[in-house]
Amino acid sequence: MIVGMKLHHIMKKERKKRKITLVKLAEKTGLSYGMIYRLEKGLISEPRVDVLHKVSKVLELNYLSVLKSFNYIDEDYVLGELPP
Repeated sequence: MIVGMKLHHIMKKERKKRKITLVKLAEKTGLSYGMIYRLEKGLISEPRVDVLHKVSKVLELNYLSVLKSFNYIDEDYVLGELPP
């Protein structure tokens, strides 16, 4: 789902699909409206992993794929192919 798309595009698509406003998403995640706005606009290049987790949970996104999209983890980890 994340592959080939930027997180901010996915966030907006999933938020609108669920009919959640930016204000409501901020409330549900416990993040500020400003943070949610900047994330959805793609203005934050390296969001904290806890922020990504909160948004992923509310929007029902695959958290590992979200981490991969920001290069916090690599493809091998996402695929479950951990080094010995």
